[in-house]
Amino acid sequence: MQKITILYDGDCLVCRHFQAFAQLRKKHHLTRIDISTHPECVSHYRRLGYNPDAGMIIDIDGIIYHGTKALTILDSLLVTHRWQRVLHMLTYPWIASFVYPLLLSIRRFLKKLRRLHSRDS
Repeated sequence: MQKITILYDGDCLVCRHFQAFAQLRKKHHLTRIDISTHPECVSHYRRLGYNPDAGMIIDIDGIIYHGTKALTILDSLLVTHRWQRVLHMLTYPWIASFVYPLLLSIRRFLKKLRRLHSRDS
């Protein structure tokens, strides 16, 4: 059984859905880490040269995938799920290179919106 660690932004709606796949948990030892609550893990991956703020990180038995490659590996790990068709589209490099930065922009926008809203409250 592979040991899989997924670092994701808990504020990102897309990331929360990707990391919640029950199918992945059935076949692998899965650890989910929200980067907003585990700064020590963020520091570890930053020292390795990865920026969790620039995209999801998946560590499979010490092999690290980041950004679009993380989404691609999710596609290969998921067996059957309604999101599989969406993830499969991201395995095409030209689609992934367009869609993934768009998803990151949406995440950053939602994060800023949430900060503004919390300041106003």
